[in-house]
Amino acid sequence: MALAVMRAAERRLLPLPFEKLVEALSAKSLPALLPERPEALLRPALRIPVSERLAALAAEWREQQDRLQKQQERQRQGQLRQQQQQAQGRE
Repeated sequence: MALAVMRAAERRLLPLPFEKLVEALSAKSLPALLPERPEALLRPALRIPVSERLAALAAEWREQQDRLQKQQERQRQGQLRQQQQQAQGRE
């Protein structure tokens, strides 16, 4: 999204000296750079290609999340089995 904001405001940002550029990109000044309609920012943002490294990091994160989810599911199943065994032992 940051790249899309900078692209949308490119004509206003390029002539600025560094100090003014940093100020323009601050949270306080950022709303002035945003287009009126969110779609005007969202559509171009979705078209910005990501680097291979970023795509690899995203894939790695998804794999980690999948492993974590599977581990949590195994733990839940183990706890459920343990509860069932305890319940059977009380009968």
